Amino acid sequence: MKTKYKIGLFFIGTGLTFFIAFFLINLFNELKLNENGWSRSENLGVAASHKRVFATGETGERKVYGANENELKIGTLKESDFSMKHGTVKGLELSPYNPFWVSSDGGTIYYLKNKELIRKDGANEETIARDVDQLFTSQKLLILSGGEGVFLVRPDSGEIEPLMDAAEAKKVKMAAFDPESSSFLIAAGEGGNNYTFTYFLPDGDGYKPAAMSVSAYSTAVLSNVEVAKEGEMVHIIYSTIIKEGGGRDTANYYAVFPIKKPPVHLEGIELDIYEKHGLPIDKMEDFQFYQNNGELQLLFHAEGPLKKGRMNVNMYEAHLEKGLWKAGRISTHYAQAMQPLWYDGESAGWMAFEGEKYEIWAASRNKQVIEANEHIRKSDVMRALEDTFTFATSSFVFLLFCLILLIPAIVMVCISFFFRIRNGKWLFYVSALMVLVLLFFLLKKTMTVQYMFMAPDFMKTDASRLWLPAAISILAAGGYRITRNEDWEDEGKVFYFVGVISWIAALIAGPYII
Repeated sequence: MKTKYKIGLFFIGTGLTFFIAFFLINLFNELKLNENGWSRSENLGVAASHKRVFATGETGERKVYGANENELKIGTLKESDFSMKHGTVKGLELSPYNPFWVSSDGGTIYYLKNKELIRKDGANEETIARDVDQLFTSQKLLILSGGEGVFLVRPDSGEIEPLMDAAEAKKVKMAAFDPESSSFLIAAGEGGNNYTFTYFLPDGDGYKPAAMSVSAYSTAVLSNVEVAKEGEMVHIIYSTIIKEGGGRDTANYYAVFPIKKPPVHLEGIELDIYEKHGLPIDKMEDFQFYQNNGELQLLFHAEGPLKKGRMNVNMYEAHLEKGLWKAGRISTHYAQAMQPLWYDGESAGWMAFEGEKYEIWAASRNKQVIEANEHIRKSDVMRALEDTFTFATSSFVFLLFCLILLIPAIVMVCISFFFRIRNGKWLFYVSALMVLVLLFFLLKKTMTVQYMFMAPDFMKTDASRLWLPAAISILAAGGYRITRNEDWEDEGKVFYFVGVISWIAALIAGPYII
């Protein structure tokens, strides 16, 4: 075979081989994003034009709702196989910016219209309350705050019970509901960075309130609060946020106190949640307590690795283990995970944002669902191709870096020319040795944080700094011997060897540089 064909076949063949290999690796990684016994995430096909979504649950079935202008999109999820049925509720004067509530059978809907709380029961509509500024909802209860005070609404009957007067209503910031019992918490602002948490515990036919003062740090603003009763203890997580210079800094705090002796001033400790490798998770938001089989658990979203080289806002589950919160990732999608919707230990649902719409996603621990989601999707192929082309671009950039390897070859050729050295082997071996030394330092400099984040584990050990240049050199020497032309001048052989070793280095180490 002519030398030019061997050279072309060598470069094109090795390039295509590595491209296909990286594509298959990336495709495999897409199929194996799920972990901790969860299925791959499923888009339930229910979207909301804003952040208003709601979920109800019965044995074996979930109904999820997304609010759009004057209508609700409905999805009915069969948990055994994650099959979906879709529908729409129209004829509602519903704003997608306001919260709403739907009964488990879908027959009763509460929503806000012109500051009025409307109860729609079949074809009948009834105004439950007027002058409503805020509505807070859970599976069992509703709380409204407005010009006349703060009230508890029992959605089954429509009964309203007063909780706070009109003056206190003006201070209300948010409410949190216990996932199991009928207790709840109302957070009110007292000016500056001071707040009051009032915990309402069922007491006979009414509620017994317990107020606690809370102080946020400096200019921080309360952004979220969650509460859960476990036995005789109450668990609270509250979050604060500081917005400065276009950035945001979120802090989360955790507090526990006995029901019978609530504190006058609640002092939370900074909440630490650890991922499976024992590292703390950063930028956690939107917590939600759940109780399953008597165990207190959390759902929340946080920024973390979705796969090697890809950070994302993921949905996590967490539980207490020897006094520490341990978490595992649930979501496998690239959309930004946001509000938790449900979690029963076997399935979980949450809202995510992608593009201009809010969608509902879910995952399951059911073996049938896990196996049914192992098939290749079009999105998997596109993501794998995207990552492969990113690797190719990185390899090209590294190939440009390798132009520096021409320097020792040029120096040796110049020395050979000026001193009239005609020993071709001397020229080649000395040049090759200098190129290898320079390659060693080049690889060392390019093993940055990005390389350590992207490369496979076996390529980022201390030993890899030695064996990786050696492996590249051996492969380059083999490729050179197979494709070289013995009729070339000594200078041509030197420059061709530099080209081959640069190509091999770009294929092996290059994909992980950028």
